[in-house]
Amino acid sequence: MSSRFAPLLGGLGLVVAVAGCGGSGSEGAFRPAGDVNTRSTTAMPSQAGRPGPVDTPALTPVIIAQYKRFQKVYETSFAMNDTSELAGVATEPILGQLLRTAQRARSQGIFWRYHNVLNPKLASITEDGRQAVVLDCVQTLGTFKYDARTGRRLTANETVGQTRYRALMRLVGGTWKLSDSRSEVRKC
Repeated sequence: MSSRFAPLLGGLGLVVAVAGCGGSGSEGAFRPAGDVNTRSTTAMPSQAGRPGPVDTPALTPVIIAQYKRFQKVYETSFAMNDTSELAGVATEPILGQLLRTAQRARSQGIFWRYHNVLNPKLASITEDGRQAVVLDCVQTLGTFKYDARTGRRLTANETVGQTRYRALMRLVGGTWKLSDSRSEVRKC
């Protein structure tokens, strides 16, 4: 199931929206493939313009750290209704989707708090070394909707849920940023 920030269906809807913050249609370029257990060195243009190897083992911790940073900034942004740090960890098309969703929450006078437990794995890196796919089994420990004016909790979904999550990371200006994602609410 692809998640696109449709109107939320209570706490379970937020689990999908929070863990799968965005998505791409069938016409999009996001088509992750690969096995998390197979990693190889692929070709990437070197400084001289000639193909050189992409050092996948060296890039893996950098990409995973940036993916985790995105998730933390995303969680904080929606808990505080402050999206000022999102552009540092996300790029289009997902950045615009997140900003619109946050604006909608602000206009409704609500904010969301939740916490996800992450278990990301690098699935693949493109040959040019500028895109990577991260697969994750996100475990949501609960979602809570609050009134932004009073701080009163409006709804709670304390049920633990799992979401299969695929994130497309892109190298933008020397920084790995999340640009697209797909999610499925199901055991992983």
